[in-house]
Amino acid sequence: MTDSSLIPISEAGKPFKVTLRTIQRWQAEEIFPRPIPLGGRKKFIPKPEIDAIYRARLAEKSVEEIRQLVRDLHAKRAKMAAPSV
Repeated sequence: MTDSSLIPISEAGKPFKVTLRTIQRWQAEEIFPRPIPLGGRKKFIPKPEIDAIYRARLAEKSVEEIRQLVRDLHAKRAKMAAPSV
């Protein structure tokens, strides 16, 4: 990821012009990345992940293509978080 900024989950829907409830529904449908909990009740999503989903939707990717993109983003996130051996 080139831009490491984190966006609060409450603001993640702004680029899509949707509510937090819609973002939560998309997460349940696995078509939007899961948030990263950071202390207490605060949850964030990396901006590059939001941007990737935005570009996919703009390109009219299918639901299954977006779902695969989300899986790939989660895998990349997990790989980056894994300790180096």
